[in-house]
Amino acid sequence: MTLRIDAAPTFRDVGGLTVGDGRRVRSGRLYRAGGLLQPGAGDRDSLRGLGIRTVFDLRSRVEQELHPSAWGEACAARVVHCDVNRDVRAGGRDLLDLLRAGRGEAGAREMMRLTYRGFGRAFGLHLPQMFAMLLADTGLPALVHCTAGKDRTGFACAVLLHALGADEATIVGDYLATAEFVGATTILRSTAEMLEAYLGERPEDDVVKAVAGVRGEYLEAALDEIRQDYGSLQRYVQDIGGLDAERRQRLQALLLE
Repeated sequence: MTLRIDAAPTFRDVGGLTVGDGRRVRSGRLYRAGGLLQPGAGDRDSLRGLGIRTVFDLRSRVEQELHPSAWGEACAARVVHCDVNRDVRAGGRDLLDLLRAGRGEAGAREMMRLTYRGFGRAFGLHLPQMFAMLLADTGLPALVHCTAGKDRTGFACAVLLHALGADEATIVGDYLATAEFVGATTILRSTAEMLEAYLGERPEDDVVKAVAGVRGEYLEAALDEIRQDYGSLQRYVQDIGGLDAERRQRLQALLLE
């Protein structure tokens, strides 16, 4: 049964997915989420019961300063700050210019594809640290989160699932599974408010849905860019993430059953 956290609509366990050799991702070892919004006593009790030790906060430094992560305190876990500022929620000017051009949904989708194409480089400084922390004796269970829990978090989980041996269909399927949660009123409302603050006017509903949404074309844009820049996702994980064959086997031993 999936644990639902009312204060974090996109929270979920990555466990249960089957990878290429038939093993499955262990439940209760790796979680993903967006921001934690004013958790009540019930949410806090549920989170403490999970025993999460490490929280990876993928938001930009500005986001972290404006809205300090509540995950660390709620989970009684250490927070590892990974300043990934390649996201419209971090106020990327070049990304927002596509929305300011007034191209509606098409412009919003182009902006999201551009966002994802930049993730490979934006995560380059942080993947070695993330893998090192996951491999540490006190690293797991771990939680990965950003603001919405779908873009930066979705990319990070895609890379982790590849490292565990998942094929691309499984990776994309897990990414798309978040669509069940982002339709929540809170996600759409917060996205609309964020865009209005940046743009100075309330965006059209189809623009909000495109930015708040989870679409296969977004993650495919990231994977295509990695293949173009690094040759393959495997080379990216090895050369940029520092995950050689021995360390990859250790990670799989920790996270697969």
